[in-house]
Amino acid sequence: MDVSTIIDLLQATAPGAVFETLDRHDVPTIAVPRDAIVTVCRALRDAPQHAYSLLSELTATDAWPAEPRFQVIYNLVSLGVPGFPAPGQAAPPSRLRLVVRLDGADPVVPSVAGVYPSADWAEREVYDLFGVLFDGHSDLRRILLRDD
Repeated sequence: MDVSTIIDLLQATAPGAVFETLDRHDVPTIAVPRDAIVTVCRALRDAPQHAYSLLSELTATDAWPAEPRFQVIYNLVSLGVPGFPAPGQAAPPSRLRLVVRLDGADPVVPSVAGVYPSADWAEREVYDLFGVLFDGHSDLRRILLRDD
């Protein structure tokens, strides 16, 4: 998979957004501005040549005291199944990681649960364990830790 092709698609989808290829040895990784994450996820899911139809994992890291403090990490999978999720799509199987960096003073990112329903529970978990808020999430409440 050519990351530059993906970035070209993202530039066309979110004009003005700045995307950065991150050097990772395991999976191609792109840093995405937080305001563009929903648009980017939708474009990667719906583009026939990519068809990243599965959000396999959503997690976060905390680099306190460094800034940006948080990274919200989205691992996407293109299954490579012809005709899935829509007829005519036949993207090769591949993986892609998206990273959204957030300052500790403003740990808010838009929810992608409307694009990937599997994000619902994972966003709640990241909220509970890291304190990152997912703007637009339908039921953002603790699931692991006590309220106090």
